[in-house]
Amino acid sequence: MRIRVLAILTAAALVASACQAATPSASTSAPSETTAPAPTGAPETPAPTDAPTDAPTVLRFARISDFLPSIHPVNLGTGNQELMADIVFSTLVDVDSDEVTILPDLASEWTESPDATTFTFKLNPAAVWSDGEPVTVDDVIYTAAWSAQNPTAFKQIPPDMWVSVKGGAAAAGTTTIPEGLKKIDDHTIEITLERPDATFLRRMASAIYLILPEHKLKDLTAEQADTCPFCLGTVGETIGSGPYDFSESISAGGASFTAKKDYWKGRDSEIDELVYKIQESNVSVAQLAAGELDLVIRVPPAEGPGLEGAAGLKQLNVPGVGIFNINFNNSNTDKALRQAIAYAINRPQTIEQVLGGLATLNYTIPPGFKVYDDINKYEFDLDKGKALLAKSSWDTSKTFRLALLSDDPNFTVTAPALQQYLQELGLKVELTALPTAPYVDLIQKSNDFEAFLSFGGSEGVGWYQSSIYYDCAGLGSSQLKLSKDRGECIYTDQFNAAAAVTGEAQDAILHKLALDLNENLPEIYLWQPNYLHVYSERLGGGFTIYPNERESFQKILDWTYSQ
Repeated sequence: MRIRVLAILTAAALVASACQAATPSASTSAPSETTAPAPTGAPETPAPTDAPTDAPTVLRFARISDFLPSIHPVNLGTGNQELMADIVFSTLVDVDSDEVTILPDLASEWTESPDATTFTFKLNPAAVWSDGEPVTVDDVIYTAAWSAQNPTAFKQIPPDMWVSVKGGAAAAGTTTIPEGLKKIDDHTIEITLERPDATFLRRMASAIYLILPEHKLKDLTAEQADTCPFCLGTVGETIGSGPYDFSESISAGGASFTAKKDYWKGRDSEIDELVYKIQESNVSVAQLAAGELDLVIRVPPAEGPGLEGAAGLKQLNVPGVGIFNINFNNSNTDKALRQAIAYAINRPQTIEQVLGGLATLNYTIPPGFKVYDDINKYEFDLDKGKALLAKSSWDTSKTFRLALLSDDPNFTVTAPALQQYLQELGLKVELTALPTAPYVDLIQKSNDFEAFLSFGGSEGVGWYQSSIYYDCAGLGSSQLKLSKDRGECIYTDQFNAAAAVTGEAQDAILHKLALDLNENLPEIYLWQPNYLHVYSERLGGGFTIYPNERESFQKILDWTYSQ
């Protein structure tokens, strides 16, 4: 036992040192808009400044994670993309920092039928696009209908809420507008769902449901959505109804934004310019310490001590709503093998000795679910794991290929520990570390692996956030489905049934679903990593980082920054 722990720690330390340089760190009517509470340690008053009062305020920031250089919903999937989308676009509704309270965005008010089937939204008549054209119900209908007509174009997150509109599923591959989209007038739309869904409003606050301009994109095809200038975040081409426009087009290194003047919500952002950097974590940490960045979201927690003495910086270390898990290829792994792996990984030990205690233990099921009394927690038991491996169909002479992102320390630090646990189980484990684009291609196209590591998401927000990962399509790939029969949609059906009810009826469905996931283990949820956010003390006003940090810019109009 002691030898294994030492080896794990040594391997993790070697990878970490190789990858990082040393640091020098449901509401039925719209509530009135309120200012979100500041995070722990946020300044109550702006720091004094000697800068000229007419100088533009520039916020320089980064979020350490993967990124795909695209802004159209068909390719949205990373948190960096979603944060950019919230800067430039609007959804019908937003969510407050409690992750529950629904706030106005394009819709200034809304109503919901008692059975959660029909939703009526009244758009703010002042809303306009960047080119001055008004935002109307026609834009909402265009966005919803196009998504329902082209569901297979969505490569990361499926547009489930648009497909769930009455007639939405039948619209796939056609030019038909789903019958559940009813225009009352230019600023009022009634949306009727195929079945009740008590989670509809909350899920509509996600960036995947941003509203697109019909007058700009009405002739766009699914194929063009991957490459059109608008879709790639191009200055002068990508227009939105959000508080900022692109001032520097999206590239692999990030993008820049300029606040709109006379913004339609009645106030302009107090931060004139945003510089969003996509770069390696060690670069962001060094720039924080040097005063070259003002905010970094998701700093590796191990970097926190090295940044404690940096002048003008504050830290917010919080339990994350994202997950760290192992996903399996359903074509070459069986249930006994997956269960064997669950028993073989000593999750508490890894959290304490590899992650420094900066994570919350998961019990193999999505963290948005209750841990019911009859859930198998798969506590570490190597002998039980070996017995299950012997019963499985896996040929132990074969190589077990475990894929991971090569440019994220959340993977590279942990993967050697997991590799060693699985080798002690009796597997010949090969780590396949890839950059974002080939990693995504491996998972979604080639299907040439046994398992891959996932980090991030927002499944800790609520059980409904996990549904897209168990959809029959499952993020555009089949391997995440893993039903008892490839032709069944058992998880999709159970998620839909839970969304249609509330209270004890919903809990009974979720209990059964949790047990199914717990037994079949299409994914093994290992832990929820802590998130460390480091920011300048000059950030104030309503500045806060949401538990689901990819939604934090939904209230950027409340932020202030003193130069």
